[in-house]
Amino acid sequence: MSLTKEKLSEKIKELRTSKGASQEELGKVLGKSHAAISDIERGITDVSVQELSLIADFFHTPISYFTEESTVQNFVSFEQHRYSKGISPQEKKLVDKSSRDFDKYLAELRKKGEL
Repeated sequence: MSLTKEKLSEKIKELRTSKGASQEELGKVLGKSHAAISDIERGITDVSVQELSLIADFFHTPISYFTEESTVQNFVSFEQHRYSKGISPQEKKLVDKSSRDFDKYLAELRKKGEL
């Protein structure tokens, strides 16, 4: 899947609405107004990897939800995340590495003008 700003914005809105959360509620998590969340969901404002991580945590969804296209894969990942009771040091290292890799990927897309 080629991650575009539009697709990322759609995924954020899709997740928020599917969980029944308001823009105000998500805004509190990110320290932003509901208008700022609206701008993110419409692709007007960029979202950082740290903000994506906060969104994923708030909705108990793996950050990979934003980059994966497969609904089945997303569901399995969500269920695994939902039932996990903690994160091991090895898993934390993997998440940190994935976050750094994702930052690099987004920077490359921006450099190419694809995001």
